[in-house]
Amino acid sequence: GLITDPAGTQFKTWSTHGVSHWIGMDVHDVSVPGPLAPGMAFTIEPGIYIREIALEELPKTDASRAFAGSVQAQARKYRNIGVRVEDSYLLTAAGLERMSAGVPRAIDEIEDLLKR
Repeated sequence: GLITDPAGTQFKTWSTHGVSHWIGMDVHDVSVPGPLAPGMAFTIEPGIYIREIALEELPKTDASRAFAGSVQAQARKYRNIGVRVEDSYLLTAAGLERMSAGVPRAIDEIEDLLKR
């Protein structure tokens, strides 16, 4: 209910950052043009952040006003909720190695961790 056009760019209203960045010596290394190669490390980190004010910050167009009007109730329902799943990967000659494999990511794993 937060997006009315899954083929468009409405998701950017709620997903306010990129989905990946390089990692290394400088934490957020600059991107390297060209294909991935063994030895490169990067994140995959989708995130969604529901901020009601995001609808107010949309361009003042008929399409934006229609979108905001149709999702406002859901934005209120989920306001101030943010979820980001970040995994770190190393590309090796054999494929991807998820360096964050030991970090809990399923709801029950996270809840178990918090109970300790």
